[in-house]
Amino acid sequence: MTRSHLPIAATGIAALFLGAILAGAVLSPASATHQPADKMAVAGATIEVTEPGEVTEILSGTMRASSPTDVIISLSLECSIITKVVTVGNDLSEAQAKIVAWVELDGVPVGVNTGDNGEVVFCDRTHRQQTSLFDDDDATIDTYLATRSSHAFNWIALNIGSGVHTFSVKTLLTETTSDDDAFADAVIGKRTLVVEPTKLANDIVV
Repeated sequence: MTRSHLPIAATGIAALFLGAILAGAVLSPASATHQPADKMAVAGATIEVTEPGEVTEILSGTMRASSPTDVIISLSLECSIITKVVTVGNDLSEAQAKIVAWVELDGVPVGVNTGDNGEVVFCDRTHRQQTSLFDDDDATIDTYLATRSSHAFNWIALNIGSGVHTFSVKTLLTETTSDDDAFADAVIGKRTLVVEPTKLANDIVV
């Protein structure tokens, strides 16, 4: 997007993780309600377990801009993908899960490039297992994978107006399994959101 495309924006994480899933962890997004001048930082550590297809807010905060400014929005988070697949005899089993995240400025998604929705993949896994040439139809292979890693991404918002602005981080989990024995889960752990004012070149295109 170019500066002229931003009138709307201007107005506007492995056993502990699996345990949290099995226990039905309560969603409680971190937030900051104070209004620091010209910059903002907010952090959260509560494990977030989201249902596939449901948008979840994991961080939010407000910032007061004393004058119109450009801002760099930095998001860092831990995420975990947990998968299990089971094959019996000659079989195929697959589980997929992906976490996407985006930042909203005054309720409007901040794009990465002109015209996009600002969504960024922070965690992604496809776990596929295929067995063949088994003499015993009851021969079974059962595999489980769980990983955790930290990821970060920056967004740029141009020419946000003076006044108080709200920044929020939303996430969405997508999950696909090939059979009833396979499963895929995704969890978000520690995360931070930092918004800093900056002055970018007048002809910048993002």
